[in-house]
Amino acid sequence: TYDGTVWKSSTGGVVASGGTESTFTAGGLSYKSHTFTSSGTFTVEGQGDIDIMIVAGGAAGGGYGGNDGSGGGGAGGMVVQTAVSAAPGTYNVVIGAGGGATGGATRGNNGSNSSISLSGTTTAIGGGGGGSETSGDRTGKDGGSGGGAGGYGVKLGGLGTNGQGNNGGPCTGPGDGGGGGKGAAGNSGTTGTGGAGSGNVFRTGSNIDYAGGGGGSGDQRNSRGSGGGAGGSGGGGAGSNATSGSTAGNGSANTGGGGGGAAGSNYTAGGSVSGSGGSGIVVIRYAL
Repeated sequence: TYDGTVWKSSTGGVVASGGTESTFTAGGLSYKSHTFTSSGTFTVEGQGDIDIMIVAGGAAGGGYGGNDGSGGGGAGGMVVQTAVSAAPGTYNVVIGAGGGATGGATRGNNGSNSSISLSGTTTAIGGGGGGSETSGDRTGKDGGSGGGAGGYGVKLGGLGTNGQGNNGGPCTGPGDGGGGGKGAAGNSGTTGTGGAGSGNVFRTGSNIDYAGGGGGSGDQRNSRGSGGGAGGSGGGGAGSNATSGSTAGNGSANTGGGGGGAAGSNYTAGGSVSGSGGSGIVVIRYAL
């Protein structure tokens, strides 16, 4: 019904369109969700309160350049807001791309931001790239979650954004750092596993993990271990294995997961390219 100013649902709920729409029941309540896996618009006709999840693009792991390993890419920042007032109008939704893989001895590429222009623009920050083994590029980059450190010696992981993610794991001498995730910082050790992501139920009513950090790679210097670190839950890619030159894992699409670090070893087949970051996602839900 139209009250002369705005359209209102007869049940008092939101009336909206955009993205991939679905309905589900959770906790005895009926919900509608709008999932954006690519940029688009969200149109509100009947106003009300909505819940929003925004995940930015994850970062790539660090690149390979010699016998030393590299850090995992940081996950894209993750922002969750509830009971956001949605007035009638059309709002832009931007989905951030994951950071592209690097084949050189450089730090990984950061992910891109995701955002929605509702009640002012709310932005999730792209993940920070993993550190390389090359001098000057060993520290992880800052981002939504920070990239893990690479190389050798004591180097720090990148910083995460407060409320959106966590720091990347450090390089402590015995191993390379995993990228940070929404749920936990990246780890260090012989090889650093990526930080865990965080679960959310807005899309289907079932818990789905997003924003996991990428794993740090293996390397051969001073027998620091050859196995690549596992990616964090929520789409993080695994670091590559030094002895086999295995390919670094990519962050999963539309999770904001970080990519795995490229291995440092004499075995370059498949191990010289880092894993790319996973693209972001935006999910909006409201009760019917």
